[in-house]
Amino acid sequence: MTQQELADMLDITRVRINEVLLGKRAITPDTAIRLARLFDTTVKFWLGMQNGLDLWKAKKQ
Repeated sequence: MTQQELADMLDITRVRINEVLLGKRAITPDTAIRLARLFDTTVKFWLGMQNGLDLWKAKKQ
C-alpha cells in the first residue's frame, strides 16, 4: 500500500502520513481513531505505540 492509498483510506493528506512515518509528527487521537477503524485494532494500541516512542526518545536525551 502506498502512502497515498493509506491517506485516501483514512481521509487525511499524504503529507500527514509521510510526516508520521518519518517521525516528524506524532500519532494524534484523531489519527489513532482512523487507524483503529481501518485496521480493526484499538485506539489504545496506536496511542500506546506513540507513547512508547515518546518515552524511548525521552530516555535517549
